[in-house]
Parts: sequence; structure tokens; C-alpha cells
Amino acid sequence: MRALVMAVAGLACWSAPARACGTWQMHDLDLSRWVSFHAANTLISKANRKKGPHKLIQRLSGRGREIHSLMGQARDFHFEGNTLRRGKRVVAHLEGNTIKFEYLRFRLDVTPKPDKERRLYRVELHLGQKLVAAGDAMPTCGSDGADPPPSKEALAREQEEIRRRVVLYLAWRRLVRKR
Repeated sequence: MRALVMAVAGLACWSAPARACGTWQMHDLDLSRWVSFHAANTLISKANRKKGPHKLIQRLSGRGREIHSLMGQARDFHFEGNTLRRGKRVVAHLEGNTIKFEYLRFRLDVTPKPDKERRLYRVELHLGQKLVAAGDAMPTCGSDGADPPPSKEALAREQEEIRRRVVLYLAWRRLVRKR
């Protein structure tokens, strides 16, 4: 009986992170990696290993427009308006669904995806016509289907936070990752 209770408790704990508020994954097709976005960090793992060992690549602090990544106790990447900086150096600009990153222009599409249980967004990152990464995103603190529908401003804030999280990942991918 004790083993059965432990098994049920373990299964409940194992399944909980998948339904956690704001936890979502994106498949980076170029690197053949899965990127997991959580409330306070970003993890990366090898393809076909969604549940396997993950490597912490960013710790995040702040919410919405104030979100930034941390390395140790200091800010690494942070936004000033729609400009992403690393220290004092400008590394990217976010204009609508376009990310100007050095000499490259990425298109980041964040579109609502119908779901009765929770709000989801389809995220697609393109470089020219090439699809670089894709996934289904969930807002950091989205509501479940029982809550009244959010305002247009709330939906726009959620989409902007998702865009900024992907831009922070893209900055790590372009500037920090060991090639």
C-alpha cells in the first residue's frame, strides 16, 4: 500500500511541471535542441530528450517589459525600451514582430492558438524564409479557462513577454553559446 501511495505521489509530482503556469517549450531546428522556458529560467536539452538532462542557460528576473537575464548576481542581457543590451552595448532591436540582430533580421510570429483549458500562443522564429524555431507558448501567469476573457491590453502584454523571452534566448544563442 505504501508503495502505491508513493507511486501515485511521484506520478503527480512528475506531471505537475508540464501544467505549470508559464512553462513551455520551443524546438530550435538549427541546433536540434529543445528550449524550455520556465517562470524564472531558460533550459536547453538535446533533441528527442524533452524530459532528459537540461542545461541552465539563463536565469530570468523581472516580468513583462522589465524582464532581463542574470549571470551570477549581475544583469547580462536587459531591455531598454525595445532595445536589448548586453552591459552598455546594443545587441538587438525588437520592432513589432521583427528582431534586428546585428546584421540579421529575424521574424518572430506569436499568434493565439485556440485551447479551451488555457491560453496558448504559436511561436515561430524565421530567418528570411527559413523556420529556425517553433513551439507553443504559455503566458507566465496566464489564467485558466474559468476566468473571464482578458482584455486586449493584457493579451498584448502576454505576447510581448513571450517575444522578449525568445529574444533573450536568441541573444544567448548568438553571443554566449559555445560553438
